[in-house]
Amino acid sequence: MVQKYLDKMLDKLDEQVTLYCKLMEVTEKKRDTLVQNAMEQLEEVVDIEAKLVKQIADVEKERYNLQKQLANQMNISVDNVNTDMLIPLLTPEQKQRMDTATEDLKEYLSKLSMLNQTNKKLLDQSLKMVQYSLNYVAGERDSEKTYSKTPNKKRSGGKFMDIQA
Repeated sequence: MVQKYLDKMLDKLDEQVTLYCKLMEVTEKKRDTLVQNAMEQLEEVVDIEAKLVKQIADVEKERYNLQKQLANQMNISVDNVNTDMLIPLLTPEQKQRMDTATEDLKEYLSKLSMLNQTNKKLLDQSLKMVQYSLNYVAGERDSEKTYSKTPNKKRSGGKFMDIQA
């Protein structure tokens, strides 16, 4: 009976690996979309990303429920069910599956972290450009903020727009 739960937990782990692989691909697409400044596509990519994150969370809940069932079967607390406790219970094939899935997850999570940092920088740059453009249109260029000999004299013509992002 314990082996049945272990197999199901490993199936969920494999499913998570597959979803994280897809998430990494979507995150790479998001980076490319940001670089190309294709904002119409960005919304689609973000929607796909959100769906994958929800699927990952759902699979994690399912895996945790299996972990609770295994703990009940073994008459132990679910908090005590961890990798170190499970390894002696695994068959050699199960151990190989777990090792492979764990390594794959670590790799995907590391790559996702780097991609997310890159995407954050790209978004920050894009926001700075939008703010600069708004300031330019609103007439708040840096050159107009310097001191002049006549500090109270207003410039001729008003701002085109009075916008702050």
